[in-house]
Amino acid sequence: MIPKAIHSESARSHDVQRQAGNKSPLLQRIALVIGVPSVAAATYAIGVPRSAATTDPDLLVLLSAMVLIKGGVAAAVIAFVFWRLSRPADAGVALAYLLGALPLTASVVWLWSLAQIPMVSLVFYTSLAGLLFVAHVDKKLFDALCLSFGGEGRVARLAALRSSDRRRASVSARAQSALAERN
Repeated sequence: MIPKAIHSESARSHDVQRQAGNKSPLLQRIALVIGVPSVAAATYAIGVPRSAATTDPDLLVLLSAMVLIKGGVAAAVIAFVFWRLSRPADAGVALAYLLGALPLTASVVWLWSLAQIPMVSLVFYTSLAGLLFVAHVDKKLFDALCLSFGGEGRVARLAALRSSDRRRASVSARAQSALAERN
């Protein structure tokens, strides 16, 4: 049965990691926990002082609010990356998540100084788009989400839906080819 195969594959990857003593997810999360504050501190240390950035108080309030919103988005993305690195992931995907989170952090800290906003916003959105792309190509993300938030039953239902969609598509293709042969 397909659902058991999906579950057993996921369970196998967890078992293989435990048996091998692979601490890779732990090391990846530690790298994220150390890397994010380190990049934030380094960016803050080399940043422009905030008072030198602008003189208009209304603009300062508006830009500060926008930076706080971007900081909230970055915090949510970094929390997602932390969650994802606690699940089994390919080494390349994990490295891409880490390398995407670090410039995101640096850009938010640099934006807080309100200096070079267009360039730093480009870094922010580029790293955000890069992380979305990594999540898109992460083959194990869907199974990790289903197992974390939906349990095994949801994985089984989704696998059944996938197989029924394939069956419907093949029946539809056969019907269309039969109609084409008649004409």
